[in-house]
Amino acid sequence: ALAGKDAALAQSLAKPLATLAAHKNGVANLPDLRRQFAAAASAIVRATIVPRGDGWLDRTLDGVASLVSIRKTGEKAAAADDVQGLVARAELRLTSGDLAGAVKALTGLKGSPADAAKSWLKAARGRLAVEDAVDALMRAALVRARS
Repeated sequence: ALAGKDAALAQSLAKPLATLAAHKNGVANLPDLRRQFAAAASAIVRATIVPRGDGWLDRTLDGVASLVSIRKTGEKAAAADDVQGLVARAELRLTSGDLAGAVKALTGLKGSPADAAKSWLKAARGRLAVEDAVDALMRAALVRARS
């Protein structure tokens, strides 16, 4: 409806509309992503110290490590380029409302920590994609309204 008979505009709106259709069941909002990040951060850091495996020892160590979560936070921790530094950097960005920055910080994770971050990153990327799609549609609507 926004594009009317303008084929070029209709084509430019196809991607944002497809993104919204792909997320028709909704996405997490920023406060939810902030709350979910605490558990994700613990799991990411725990993945660096608990061996990967399905043996009884691995499951026991994971269970014990899940009871106590100790990780570095704040500006000083965020300056490090290790897993805890990336998590601290993401947490600071998320606290300041910079979801894209938080996602970017965690993109540097590899191996088990990356696996532990996968679910949270998927939810955060979904949120960013929907925000971008809505922005594109709003810009198109404003341009159309002016003409």
